[in-house]
Amino acid sequence: MHSNRETELTTNFQVHIDRIRRRVWIVVAFAILGLVIGLYSAYNADTTYSSKAALTVLSDQRAPEQDAILGQGYAEVFNDPAYQPELRRRAGVPESITFTALPTLASPIVGITASADNTDQLSDAAAKMSIALRDSVNDALQLGRDATVATVQKPLDDIRAANGIVPEQALVNLQDRISELNANSTNELLAIPMDSAISESKPDPVMAIALPLIGGLVIGCFVALAMGALSRRFTSEFDVTNRTGLPVLTEVPGGRGKKGAAARDRSLGQLANTLANPNIPRPAVVAIASTSHSEAVQSIARSLAEIRAGQGVSTILVDADMRESGPTPGLAEYLSRVVTFHISDVTSRPNMPYLREIGRGSKPDNRQQIGSERINAATADLRHNSAFAVVVTSPLLESAEAQAFCGAADFTILILERSKSTTTEVAAAQRLIDHVDGHVLGTVLVDAPETLQTASRPGPVVTAADVVHTA
Repeated sequence: MHSNRETELTTNFQVHIDRIRRRVWIVVAFAILGLVIGLYSAYNADTTYSSKAALTVLSDQRAPEQDAILGQGYAEVFNDPAYQPELRRRAGVPESITFTALPTLASPIVGITASADNTDQLSDAAAKMSIALRDSVNDALQLGRDATVATVQKPLDDIRAANGIVPEQALVNLQDRISELNANSTNELLAIPMDSAISESKPDPVMAIALPLIGGLVIGCFVALAMGALSRRFTSEFDVTNRTGLPVLTEVPGGRGKKGAAARDRSLGQLANTLANPNIPRPAVVAIASTSHSEAVQSIARSLAEIRAGQGVSTILVDADMRESGPTPGLAEYLSRVVTFHISDVTSRPNMPYLREIGRGSKPDNRQQIGSERINAATADLRHNSAFAVVVTSPLLESAEAQAFCGAADFTILILERSKSTTTEVAAAQRLIDHVDGHVLGTVLVDAPETLQTASRPGPVVTAADVVHTA
């Protein structure tokens, strides 16, 4: 279970990396934008001047850690935009100066920093604002004490108002209580005398450039991931499986030269091995189809047929893409009964004795419809005369005959082009095949269809032309 989880995480990580890699231009664009912003900021960065002041919370009975919590509250009050204008009015400082209060960690001290782009009125600005905060807090506390004193003194004042006599000891006790209340400075703020010289600072140019650059890279990666997740086009095996539910039987890589050709041959050989699985029915007719025009269909079908024939399996390759006419009579004539021939009479060439081919033939008249009955009969004839038949269909979304061939075949393999084929197309193709009770075995994801010519081995150019005769 743990191993499966690790595999899933690795696969998801690889998918994310692939999505970023395929849209690296987006990442580069955002990185360049961040770099430009960073360069502009570094070039136009202004010198900032600042001065500082400090306050401390008074307490006779609490630990410094507890006073630090109260100091944090005072700092938040100071930084509140709704409260700071009143402090400015008390202190008499201009709007051009900005103020920030920060509590010192685990300490009752609150530091106040005044910042501006010039030194005008800055030298004592922080001190003035600290005094304004102190007076504001302490005045409020004094009002509270005065209210408490009035409450304590009221019973004696009421006796006097009624011409009563107040005991001498009661007056002594009252005076002691009032003195105690007035002496209580808990929660008050005390300004700490300090000589704060004006300091100047300028942003570090390295950081000014690096931070926007890194931010651009991060944003670019997120945008690339979002585009990959929202895109309807397939860029990986994960996309195909996750969005269509169809397995990817193999991925045919691009790349030119001997290395690219070897990789494609290996991939197509693995596909042939998949179709040699004992669970695949024998004899079998497989339809190779795409959703829209793809040069990869013919190449993959031929390679698959040649590999199986090379393994000693009696194979027939049928070109059923009859949108254009072929050089010789073939399948179109066979289906339309213009000429007759027997598939058993089609011969192969000596260099590949197990492979026979039937070409597409002449293009059928647009007014002539080839019914599924004839296609089913032709498919049955292929099963009778071979152990393995590969039928190349026209694009499923462009031809009615393609749907009929996929329904008549034992199973269909959909050819998808990376970054071109879409989820919508595959869904439409699946519906067409389902309507004729066909079965999609899986998909093949092709990187660069134009490079597949090198993957196809030299094979016989054999059609039914030599065995046809006029009906």
